[in-house]
Amino acid sequence: MPDNAEAFQVALSAEDERRAQELHQRSIVILAHDHLCRPEDLDAMRRGGATAKVVKLTVDGIRWDENGRRVPIEEYEGWIKRGLEAMDIVYQYAEQRPEAVAIVRSAADIVAAKRDGKIGLILSFEGPRPLEGSLEVLRAYYRLGLRQLQLTWAAPNQLITEGELNELGRQVVREMNRLGILIDLSHLSDKAFWQVLEISQQPVIVSHTACRAVSGTGDTLADEKIRALAAKGGVVGLHFVSGYITARRGTQQPTLDDLIDHVAHIRSIVGIDHAALGGDYFLTAPEDNWQWVRGVENISQMPNVTRALVKRGYSDEEIQKVSGGNLLRLFGEVWRA
Repeated sequence: MPDNAEAFQVALSAEDERRAQELHQRSIVILAHDHLCRPEDLDAMRRGGATAKVVKLTVDGIRWDENGRRVPIEEYEGWIKRGLEAMDIVYQYAEQRPEAVAIVRSAADIVAAKRDGKIGLILSFEGPRPLEGSLEVLRAYYRLGLRQLQLTWAAPNQLITEGELNELGRQVVREMNRLGILIDLSHLSDKAFWQVLEISQQPVIVSHTACRAVSGTGDTLADEKIRALAAKGGVVGLHFVSGYITARRGTQQPTLDDLIDHVAHIRSIVGIDHAALGGDYFLTAPEDNWQWVRGVENISQMPNVTRALVKRGYSDEEIQKVSGGNLLRLFGEVWRA
């Protein structure tokens, strides 16, 4: 992911540029899904005017070595230790820079972070292996600040059997509802997706995806799923990675125009209250060929999203909802459970 991408600009009139800058400065900006949490990543977050982001502290089935390469982990044991160590790293950042970094436990913490000029970090896991199949461990993680949990990634786990929630998976969903942990349905099988929507008494999220009607790719949401999420009060976080947000205007790399097409589609079928920014920045190995949407290759470029929405004619209220207001509303509803 390039760090020198700040040069990209959305072409606006002088008046619209002033509006976009002022609007971005006063907006609460949240990413529903991210991985990078080094000091330099937090500094880039501040430069981009991002208020808070969900940090996926572990990813089921892999870890990163000292060279940034992904190393697969097949065994289910040892994940509690990995989860606690990952949490400790983030807490150390917050303790070393209390004037700049805050661990988010409530929606009010995000509002306070914006007021105090801090960046908020929301703790999450991409996949449930750190639970090691234990509801007691889930409760302990909640007490340590876990506020979002993705029920699966690309590796097997203890909650899903042959594409369906097993009994433990159903118990975890109910306990997440009771505690107030936001359920993330990203990468979930069709059967399990509909199971969770039936069982959950709280709104849910798909933190990083895209609209299948726009992209046409596989691991994206069909309109029926978007409508079902919205009917439950949930939110769709839009991915920034190409392959999800595909190029549709004759360019090789998707641009912000392509990203905003997905916002427009969500608005057209369920309303603007259910669109959010997913992000998903992560470490890449030298041999990888990942690309992010042109204009938001780095979290420091978040003002370009506001510019792109201004350019497409969205109102201030709509832009603030997409930038973070919809997530703030969702967090408030679930976390006070």
